[in-house]
Amino acid sequence: MDINFFAEVLIGGLLSGVMYALVAIGFVLIYKASGVFNFAQGAMVFFAALTCVGFMDKFGFSLWLAIPATIVAMIILGLAIERVVLRPLVNQPEIALFMAPSAWPSSSKDWPSSSGARRCISWTSRLRTCRASS
Repeated sequence: MDINFFAEVLIGGLLSGVMYALVAIGFVLIYKASGVFNFAQGAMVFFAALTCVGFMDKFGFSLWLAIPATIVAMIILGLAIERVVLRPLVNQPEIALFMAPSAWPSSSKDWPSSSGARRCISWTSRLRTCRASS
């Protein structure tokens, strides 16, 4: 066995383990802080990875510039989701708190579509979620 191959596999496995550990810690922190299990966290991690790759591919950022840019972009996205989606759900039924973060990844899977970004046409009064039309 080649020692270089062994070192590459070992480092790759350790880095994968660190990523799984960070995601698991995020699940625990969110659950302990809010009492709601957030299934959208996996989508947020995936979106962050795609954002980092997009900064490097589309804008020509180096890895060391793309990582801080991704952190800033994800902070802005997290604050926007908290203000627009989660804050209006304070004192609502627990099912609304459970479903709201899970609905974001499924509603944005084809955004932007070939016809452009979706537009919000109406807001429901109870859950304050945006209904999209194509």
